[in-house]
Amino acid sequence: NRYNIAMTYTITVTVANTGIRPVEIVKLKWGDIEAFTDEDGFEFSVIQIRKEVSKVKKHRDAVARDFRETFNRLMEFKYEWSRYFGREPTENDYVFSNAKSEDGSKNCKPHQSIRNLLMKLGIYKQEVEGVLVSRTLYSFRSMYITERLKNGMDAYTLARACGTSIEMIERYYDFNKNIQFRHDITRHYKNYEFSGTGRPRNEE
Repeated sequence: NRYNIAMTYTITVTVANTGIRPVEIVKLKWGDIEAFTDEDGFEFSVIQIRKEVSKVKKHRDAVARDFRETFNRLMEFKYEWSRYFGREPTENDYVFSNAKSEDGSKNCKPHQSIRNLLMKLGIYKQEVEGVLVSRTLYSFRSMYITERLKNGMDAYTLARACGTSIEMIERYYDFNKNIQFRHDITRHYKNYEFSGTGRPRNEE
């Protein structure tokens, strides 16, 4: 349905722009999202990863790669949330509430929807350098880390932003494989442009 389409798209965009873990984003609440304007007029958005939500049990702030786009996408989804559940969300409501919960009080489990999306795009399983690779929601986090490394962010700063260690980044993030995923997903999303309604424009 329309709500699930909008939710799936917004989750993938948010993970790709912030590097938040899938297990963390499903527990994100509306009160965790903030927008700021500094003294120079620069706008940015911050998503708080609460200690009880973080995989490593430490609070951190995830700053979006594309500040305004990420915040706007979340606000567009807020409209869909309100439309679906028939009320404005509170600060304690989950951002990505389960569509099956009547009052929006339960968080979603998006992994099957993400897999269906990747299968529809034809990139769920692909051979990369002779190895069959399965893509998941976690692949969007990997894409974010790869992009940050490519654009010159040092591993220490990136590790802090993503709630991981320098050792983990150096050990597990393969530059070439994640660049390939970025090309694949970007190519398909260009043909699947979403409007403010949360639906692909070619389905409206």
